Amino acid sequence: MDQRSARGYALNLTENHPNAPGVPSVGFDDGSAGFGSYNGYPQVFHENIYSYADMMSFQKGKHSIKVGADFRRNLENSEFNIARPSYYFFDQIYFAADAPYGMAAGVDPGFISGKPAELADNFRHWRNLEVGAFVQDDWKVTRKLTLNLGIRYDLFTRHTEKLGKVTTFVLGPNLGPNGSCLNPATGTARMGFKAPTFRLELRAATPRLN
Repeated sequence: MDQRSARGYALNLTENHPNAPGVPSVGFDDGSAGFGSYNGYPQVFHENIYSYADMMSFQKGKHSIKVGADFRRNLENSEFNIARPSYYFFDQIYFAADAPYGMAAGVDPGFISGKPAELADNFRHWRNLEVGAFVQDDWKVTRKLTLNLGIRYDLFTRHTEKLGKVTTFVLGPNLGPNGSCLNPATGTARMGFKAPTFRLELRAATPRLN
């Protein structure tokens, strides 16, 4: 099944897959006019946000108390089509010699499939959750003094990718000088997958006193 249809962003677009016919983008550093189709189009972002919020209030003697919470679930399915390369040359002579100094394209490194690295599209399905809760107490201490007391907590979880296609720099056991990630002699840092961590932060709580 086509990933665009399966993930909810099927649009009538002509994709620039690696094997699609056409002229790739060619650019020159000497000021000559380039030509071709840029490798970063089309870009498709289909976003759904599901939210729920509720609040209740009640009176207890000299206290007017409010309690509430809101939840937001963010889903973003995106395609940043970078499969067809773009080529960059110093000037027309290097172009005639087929000697680009740089190439920009999307690459599947083969971490999941185990296959050699190859040009690939960039489908991503991002997910995260936002939660907020609060308690507020308007305490009428005397006729001339009312204290507004409260606390609010907000949690913004890290974005995750539905199919686990998030890479990060995984540190090896040896760190180089000044805390660098790679030891020049025995460094073992690599690109790989790492599960996101979830941790409650007390610093996300915001007190209120008026």
